[in-house]
Amino acid sequence: RIEDRITKLEAKGFVLDEAEAKLAEARAAIEAAKQAAADAKTALDAAIASQDPKAAMESVREAAKNVAEEIREAHAKLVEAVKAIKGSQDSNAGSASSTDAANQ
Repeated sequence: RIEDRITKLEAKGFVLDEAEAKLAEARAAIEAAKQAAADAKTALDAAIASQDPKAAMESVREAAKNVAEEIREAHAKLVEAVKAIKGSQDSNAGSASSTDAANQ
């Protein structure tokens, strides 16, 4: 949805380079979160197959914490992308109104 919004606004003449960069960072963070989730599943499978599953659960807990951290990071990057979009809209609106004032 964010990418669609960027595309629509760029078609209207907005410059959203910063938002595109933040979105790329968010995509990378999402991929890292997916990898962390896969690692957590692997750790869980290993813990279940372990002779001492209770002791092996510590690695599962660490993996789960890592997944949560990666998801928070991805969310933060998406929020930054949205803020960049809003900032571009505000700055373009401000420059348009100052241009209108100068022309009067």
